[in-house]
Amino acid sequence: MKPTTKGTDTRNQSVDKKMVDKVNQQMATEEDSLMAKIIGFGLILLGAAFIVLAVVVVVLSRRTAEIDESLEVPTLKANLYTNEEVTAVEGTTSPDGEVMFFIDGEESDVVATADSDGEFSAELTLPNEEGVYDIQAATVEGFPLRNRSKKSDISSITLDKTAPSAEAEFDYDPISQDGKFDLSGTVDPNAIVRLSAPDGVEYYTSANEDGKFNFEQIKLNAKDTEYNVTLVDEAGNERELALKLEVSYPAFVEPIASGDVNGDGVVDDADGDLNGDGVTTGDGTVAGVTDTPDLPEAAGELDAAMDILGGNTLMLILGLIAVAVFSLNSGVVAVKLGSKR
Repeated sequence: MKPTTKGTDTRNQSVDKKMVDKVNQQMATEEDSLMAKIIGFGLILLGAAFIVLAVVVVVLSRRTAEIDESLEVPTLKANLYTNEEVTAVEGTTSPDGEVMFFIDGEESDVVATADSDGEFSAELTLPNEEGVYDIQAATVEGFPLRNRSKKSDISSITLDKTAPSAEAEFDYDPISQDGKFDLSGTVDPNAIVRLSAPDGVEYYTSANEDGKFNFEQIKLNAKDTEYNVTLVDEAGNERELALKLEVSYPAFVEPIASGDVNGDGVVDDADGDLNGDGVTTGDGTVAGVTDTPDLPEAAGELDAAMDILGGNTLMLILGLIAVAVFSLNSGVVAVKLGSKR
């Protein structure tokens, strides 16, 4: 008899299959690894290409723009004086156009876009040094290769961070005879002079190029008034002077009582509120006017007053008649009761 090999063959086939599967798996893994390396290398090349492209775009965008005389030259408006490095500018150009800016001839990084009406605005940062700076604008188009229009007219901005000088001269009469006073003097050229009264009222005037200024007929609202003086320069810097202006008005008469003044010279109600320029007596009434809440509120309404007084008299007469009738009836009843007894 021949020996049986079926079981051995089956085991051999199983081992062979495992080896084949292992080899196939190893080959697949190697192929996946190779594909992954190829994809990774491709992504690296693509990233490098994007970086190179970005560098090229940046370089080209920073290239000095070529002048295209067909582009509209923008108009530019800026503050003449400022006390801050960041200053606002505005102007007009072609609708939806882009605008670049120049500070003392050097191109700024700021770019503004105009609206559909061609109006634009921007904030420019000036060097952190006081001085005069020339601002210009130009319409720009194209990216990364840019073309621009000619520059606009120069708008000069003065950066000034220094407060006005404390040295000032004032000329005024410290005693007023009519409740008003005039004030003149000398301060920094073109400065604004602000007077502040204790009641919150403020007065303004501007000095001329020589620093001369003048206030006329400032009204006094108290017997003694002390004014604070503040100087404001064209850039907006302020300085409050230590000097106080003291003015006296000896003839000033303090109001006896306060009230709501409406201008018709009589009381609104019984609490003594004035409607005009009358003077309260201190007890809730007005001198020469009865404290009657039913009186008309406007002086001179004689007809209305007579109507009210006439109506009151009629009521009084009717009341007296009613009392008399009641008394008569009471007497008659008493007589009848007495006769029955």
